[in-house]
Amino acid sequence: MSISSTSNVSDDNQIKGPWSPAEDAQLRQLVTEMGPRHWSDIAIRLGGRVAKQCRERWHNHLNPHVSKDPWTAEEEQKIGELHTIYGNKWAEIARHLPGR
Repeated sequence: MSISSTSNVSDDNQIKGPWSPAEDAQLRQLVTEMGPRHWSDIAIRLGGRVAKQCRERWHNHLNPHVSKDPWTAEEEQKIGELHTIYGNKWAEIARHLPGR
C-alpha cells in the first residue's frame, strides 16, 4: 500500500494524524487495564499506533491527573523561581509542579 497525499495510514499500517474519539476511549481503557507504563503492549493491542504516540497522547491529552486549568499566580511565581535555578530545564521544573 502506498501513501497518498491525503492518506493518514503509512505502508506499515501506522496511523498518522488526529486521534479519533474511539481511539481515545480504547487508549483510556487499555491504560486502566495495563497501567501507564506498558506502551509497547498498549500500542499492539490498540493497533495502528506506535508506543510513542500512545504515551504522548496519554500524558499530553488524556491523563485525568494533569490539570489543564490556567496557571495560578502562585504557580507562575514558582515557575519563575525554578527557572532562575534550573534555567530552561523544563523537565526538572515540571518535577516541582505535580499535576501539571
